[in-house]
Amino acid sequence: MYQLLSKDNITCWKEAYSKLPSQCRDVYFTPEYYSLYENYGDGEARCFVFEKDGEIALYPFLINPIMSLGYKLDKEYYDIQGAYGYNGLISSTDNKAFIADFWMEFDAFCQEQDIVAEFMRFHPLLNNHLLASPEMKTFFSRHTVGLDLTDDDIWMHQISSKNRNMIRKAEKEGVKIVESNDYETFRCLYDGTMSDLHADDYYFFSESYYKEYRNTFNNNSFLCFALLNGKIIAGSMFMYSEDYAHYHLSARNREYSRYAANNLLLWYGIQKAKQLGCKVFHLGGATTESEDDSLLRFKKDFSRTLYDFWIGKRVHNHSVYQTIVDQWQKNWPEHYEHNKVKLLGYREIK
Repeated sequence: MYQLLSKDNITCWKEAYSKLPSQCRDVYFTPEYYSLYENYGDGEARCFVFEKDGEIALYPFLINPIMSLGYKLDKEYYDIQGAYGYNGLISSTDNKAFIADFWMEFDAFCQEQDIVAEFMRFHPLLNNHLLASPEMKTFFSRHTVGLDLTDDDIWMHQISSKNRNMIRKAEKEGVKIVESNDYETFRCLYDGTMSDLHADDYYFFSESYYKEYRNTFNNNSFLCFALLNGKIIAGSMFMYSEDYAHYHLSARNREYSRYAANNLLLWYGIQKAKQLGCKVFHLGGATTESEDDSLLRFKKDFSRTLYDFWIGKRVHNHSVYQTIVDQWQKNWPEHYEHNKVKLLGYREIK
C-alpha cells in the first residue's frame, strides 16, 4: 500500500511524483529539493508514497532524532516537518475515503517509527490544508500574493499604477537586469541583506547550499541581478515547475534602495515565468502576520490576488511530547519562554 522513499530512491520518488496531475506538482515536493535541505543539515529526507485503486498521494518530510539534543528519554524518538518553504500532502484525488486510507497508513507508520510530533506549512496555491488529517490542528497564518500569468495584459490588469511608475523609474535611472550563474556573488549580497534584517543564523545559507542549488535546479530556476552602471545592486533567485513559479530568495544593497531595482527584478521574473509557460507566479507572503506588513504591501503592488497560508500541528505521542517539553522548560527556561508557542520549539536550546 505504501513505500517510504529516501534521496537514495530518487528514481522511484520521481516516478511517483510524475503520476500526479501537473496542477498538483511543484518543485517543493521533488527529491532534488528535499536532498538540498537534507544536505544542509535539516534532517533526513523521506517521502511517504501511498497508492490505491489507481490513485496516488505523496507526503515528503524531514525526520530528526530528539534524544541527541540532550533530552533523557527511554529510547530514541523522532519528529518530522517539511523542508523550508511549503509542504504537506499532495494527491491525485481529494476523495475522502482515499485520503482517510492514506492517513490510517501514515498514522500506523508514525507509531511504528516512534514519531512524536509533526509540523506542516501547507502550500497556498494547492490548498492542501484541506487534505490534512482530522487529527491535525490547522491554523490560518497569513496571506500570500500570487499573480495570474494566463492574463493577456498583466501590466495593466494586475500591476498597480504606483508600481508601474516605480518600474519605469528604475529603467529610466539606467537599472539593467541580467541573468547569471554567479551564486557566490548572490550569497554575499544575500548575507548582507540578512545582516541588515538581523535574521536568524539559519538564513545565512552556506556556500555548499548555493553550489548544490545551482547544480540541481539548473532546469528549474534562474538567478537575476540588477545592475546600475555595471555594479550589482540587487538580486533574486526564482524557482519554477510546470504550472508555478516562485520568488525564492531576494537580496539588495540598501544604499541603492531608491532605484527600485527589486521592482524591476520582479517584473523581469514575472515575464520570464510567463514565457516558460507557468500559470501562476507566487510572490509569497510577509515576515509577520500583519495585513499592513511593508513586505506584503510591496507584493500587493504586483497583484491583489491573495492566497491563504495555513500551518498544521500534530502530536502523535502526547506522553513523550510532554516529557520533552517538561525537560525543555526545566533545563533551557530562557529558550522555552521564547519558543514555547512552536510545536517543535524544544529544538531551540541554544
